[in-house]
Amino acid sequence: MRLSRSAPTLLLALTACAPYTIRRDFDATAPLAAYRTYDWYRPKPEKVGDATPRMGAFNDARVRAAVERELAAKHLARETAADPDVLLDYYPVYQNRHYSTHTRVGFGTGGRGWGMRTSIGSSRRHTYKEGTIVLQMVDFKTNKLVWEGVAEGALTGLAGDPQGAEEAIGRAVRDLLEEFPPKK
Repeated sequence: MRLSRSAPTLLLALTACAPYTIRRDFDATAPLAAYRTYDWYRPKPEKVGDATPRMGAFNDARVRAAVERELAAKHLARETAADPDVLLDYYPVYQNRHYSTHTRVGFGTGGRGWGMRTSIGSSRRHTYKEGTIVLQMVDFKTNKLVWEGVAEGALTGLAGDPQGAEEAIGRAVRDLLEEFPPKK
């Protein structure tokens, strides 16, 4: 019976530590290797009361800091005084995900062709939030999307551990931008 109590916790821990999935796409005609400057996209201010609250403000700051570190390592500088080569947009996507656990306890007796068995089972459905990083680059001059990266599941299971979240997000962003600029 102890297994049935610890199984959901164990499964959630394994799910939270599950590797994230990286997907990238880009415009093959864009001069991605020639870009040297970037800035963050700033949407037009909305009317008071229209803004929807974003989940995970701390993780948002961690993602942005990690993106800036990785781009600096790739010799891209943030440009806030003049027009940059590209604008960056980052947004998190959170979705509810589910998994089920099944427990069965049984006993029986008998021998040589006869016997009795019985068992009792239970199932439980568990829900958790899966968080995904979406990072997009838009060419400033043409206003066209030129690169997009998605780290699906990279923001999952980070609550309550700021140091672990910092490391996990840094690793996910490093993996996300590992092949930027892409080889054509």
